[in-house]
Amino acid sequence: MTLLKKTLLVLTGAVIISTFGIYLASRITLLRGYEKIEQDDTRANVLRVVNSYYDQSRSLNLVGRGYAFWDDMYHFVEVPDPAFLALLGLTPDLFATHRANLIVILDVNYQPLFLEMYDLKTLTPLEVPSDLSHFLQPGSPLLAHTVEQPEISGVILLAGRPMYVASLASLRTDFTGDPRGAVVFGRYLDEEVLANLSEASQLDVSASLLDETPMPEDIRRASEWLSAADGEETVYVQSLDQHTVFGYTYISTLDRQPGFLLKVAMPRKIYKQGLESFRYFAVLAGVGGLGFLLVSILLLQRFVLSPLTILNRQISQIRASGDHSQRVTIGGRDELANLGNTINGMLESIEKYSEEWIHTIFDSVNDAIFIHASDGRILYVNETAGRMYGYTRREFASLDAGSLSAGTPPYTQTEAEQWLNQARTGQPQLFEWLAKTRDGRLFWTEVNARFVQLRQEALYLVTVRDISERKKAEAEREEFIVELENRNAELERFTYTVSHDLKSPLVTINGFLGYLEKDSRAGNIGRLQNDIQRISDAVGRMRRLLDELLELSRIGRLANTSEIIPFDSLVQDALNNVRGRLEERGIKVIIQPDLPAVFGDRQRLTEVLQNLIDNAAKFMGNQQNPQIEIGQSGKDSEHGNPIFYVRDNGIGIPVEHHERIFGLFNKLDSTSDGTGIGLAIVKRIVEVHGGRTWVESKPGNGATFFFILPIVRPSEVAQ
Repeated sequence: MTLLKKTLLVLTGAVIISTFGIYLASRITLLRGYEKIEQDDTRANVLRVVNSYYDQSRSLNLVGRGYAFWDDMYHFVEVPDPAFLALLGLTPDLFATHRANLIVILDVNYQPLFLEMYDLKTLTPLEVPSDLSHFLQPGSPLLAHTVEQPEISGVILLAGRPMYVASLASLRTDFTGDPRGAVVFGRYLDEEVLANLSEASQLDVSASLLDETPMPEDIRRASEWLSAADGEETVYVQSLDQHTVFGYTYISTLDRQPGFLLKVAMPRKIYKQGLESFRYFAVLAGVGGLGFLLVSILLLQRFVLSPLTILNRQISQIRASGDHSQRVTIGGRDELANLGNTINGMLESIEKYSEEWIHTIFDSVNDAIFIHASDGRILYVNETAGRMYGYTRREFASLDAGSLSAGTPPYTQTEAEQWLNQARTGQPQLFEWLAKTRDGRLFWTEVNARFVQLRQEALYLVTVRDISERKKAEAEREEFIVELENRNAELERFTYTVSHDLKSPLVTINGFLGYLEKDSRAGNIGRLQNDIQRISDAVGRMRRLLDELLELSRIGRLANTSEIIPFDSLVQDALNNVRGRLEERGIKVIIQPDLPAVFGDRQRLTEVLQNLIDNAAKFMGNQQNPQIEIGQSGKDSEHGNPIFYVRDNGIGIPVEHHERIFGLFNKLDSTSDGTGIGLAIVKRIVEVHGGRTWVESKPGNGATFFFILPIVRPSEVAQ
């Protein structure tokens, strides 16, 4: 059979089989693929609805924090006061504002101080379900608060109805103290919640109780499947017709039992698109196959088979004659003509320039190239490898992969052989490797190992790329991300603390305004004056808080010109500012002589010393011989900057508060004067100057505050 007939037969059979195979394969894979995409999309949408439900419900957590994490509430749950409860204003309108059906306040013995339920549509009281008391008993999952977990939220069933509850143990405003009592907010799963979910997701969302009768067939089937699932598959997907697909999932209760079944309905747009695409594809495949067959036959005969037959005849003649001086001749400028020219070129330069050609290509590559024998020996390297590792080509011949590696697991000869063995399976191996140069320097590389057959010999082709700069950039990026996360966390803590401490004077003012009205009506002048004084004190406290917060915000943003300042001069300026308190207490101040000069903002650094000296004088306690010492304690090991200290022999500070005292409004003695922001200002000023601050102290043994400040030589300042 001639080549033409074979080609025609093969082409016809290939087109028919390919078309039919493509039809079957596309019908199976394409539709299954669209179904798989539809199921994945349905699961994602169901989980998105679940997350939306929890996100909407967690607004109760935010509301609860405003009540539970409050000094006044912390005191109230231990010592109940009806006046405070009235001050909270827990009216039906408040229930509607917070979108809560249930509000409960429990004392330290978990006895209800307040428990009411309202219908959010009519704002009428609801009957409290009898099974609510089960969740308000000690040992209930709803009240299993700990110091690490003062908040508990989730779904419970009250009289068979699902309710999302947020239970928060009462803490002080600064999140300290042992959890006690509880504040509970709850919201029923109702039509409004489902409507909000539908609106937010643009999907049809409904919910079914697990004990409702009669239970729809699709709900029963979904419930059985979810109950038998192994935990990895949390969403059940089924399509009841050609138009709609449904997703089902459990919403679990606090005791990890199914609470209710969430059902999400979506139009089958993806599946319909798949059907439409398949129809077009089938038609195009049939028409294209027929056209391809006809055109291929004509073109192959004209441009391939006929010239190929001529070329084959000429090559056969050259092989039969053994005369390599002969040349093939074929006209045209297509690939067959190029093939003829290539054959002629091969006849001229067989083996003559092959090795030189390979070397030239390999040496022009920026990556290091190694060719290993099957036993791991290095047979060839390019010039880049020599520059990268520092060895000559002759020296490479006596080395193995282990000699070019870090030498510690997992970068040893053993692991290198394992990678080469994996490449022998036919799959190229791409991995990162810690390499070592001739002088012992370690650097990161990206290695690509392939197994090849060359002239009947099994070889490994290995390319190595230096990725040190990329690894360095990745490390710097990770450090930046960590620093950014820390800054965000610090900002969040700052905002939350400031909001609560500023709220306390406002609550006081609001409360005494009520008393002021009552006393004015009663004509009680003494009580009236007391109310006015309390309001004035609260306003003054808020003014001091705002002034010191403004001062803290200016540090690092508004600064004076930095200069070289003798530290003794700073000490004298600070002592002059607090001399009244020192003389009042009879405190002796010892200043170490010959203290070095520092470089910085004179006003801010004076403020550091003034705050530390004033703080030391304030907490001397009953010390008979009060004393403050100011001096230098060596230098830091990193930059050689001096470590200054302010030491007193006062009451001291417990170890557990050494970090806390540098935070905003953190006063260990709530009865002392001041706002608790002084040490935060000290820490901020020192950090702006490139230093750091810490304290060493034990109760009864005084306290020593250390801080590091930069020193700069005049030549460096000029530069």
